[in-house]
Amino acid sequence: MEPRAQRAGPPLTDGSCAVLDRDIGTTAASLEAFAPGDGAAWRRLHDVWQRLRPDLLDALFTPFPPVRSTARLALRLRAAGGLRMARSLLLPVRRLGEEEFRGQGGRLLLAGNALHADLPPRRRAAAASAG
Repeated sequence: MEPRAQRAGPPLTDGSCAVLDRDIGTTAASLEAFAPGDGAAWRRLHDVWQRLRPDLLDALFTPFPPVRSTARLALRLRAAGGLRMARSLLLPVRRLGEEEFRGQGGRLLLAGNALHADLPPRRRAAAASAG
């Protein structure tokens, strides 16, 4: 049996922390404890990431110029809400967290993911790396 892959986000001063788990339900429940509705917000962001991930990663890691992969990504972005989605991907992850989550749990998980990509939470386009 494969061990559970859980990771606790950065702890708050009271010692509480959100849990990032391979099971989206576990993560969502963890965030729901911080603020009602944050579990659903995590699920929405997860669904968007699942739809965009293949083309976004292809666009990032294809030799320059990534024409085909960028065109595919543009089509997916259009289907996913277009300009609003592109704006979300270009936001600093700190701002994305503030817009998507009422509590600190989801904000900290997003920021932690961006930091693992060596992007500061206030840098533009850090939100795209938080997936």
